[in-house]
Amino acid sequence: MGFFRNARNIGLINDRLKRMESLMDEIAYKMDSPYKDKTELQRKMEHVKMLGDEIIDICSESGRSVMLAPYWFKGRKSNLNEILSMVKMGLDVFQHNL
Repeated sequence: MGFFRNARNIGLINDRLKRMESLMDEIAYKMDSPYKDKTELQRKMEHVKMLGDEIIDICSESGRSVMLAPYWFKGRKSNLNEILSMVKMGLDVFQHNL
C-alpha cells in the first residue's frame, strides 16, 4: 500500500512542478515585455506560490522517499528542497523588478 501511495504522490508532485515550470516561463516572458500587466503577473506569482504550498502539503502526507526522490525542473535533476528554493529566489527577483 505504501509503495503505491508514494508513487501516486510523486506523480502529483511532478504534475505541480510541470505547471509551476510553465508559469515561471510565462512570468519571465511577460517581465521582458514593455507593456506588462502587473496584476496578471502578481496573480501568476501567487499561483506559483500556491503550487509550492501544495507540493509541501503532499510531502508532509508522504514518506521520506517522496521528499528525497529526484525531480526534473528546468532541464535539471534536483531534489525538492533545491527546486523550491530556486523558485522562491526567482519569485523574489520577479517581485523586485515589478
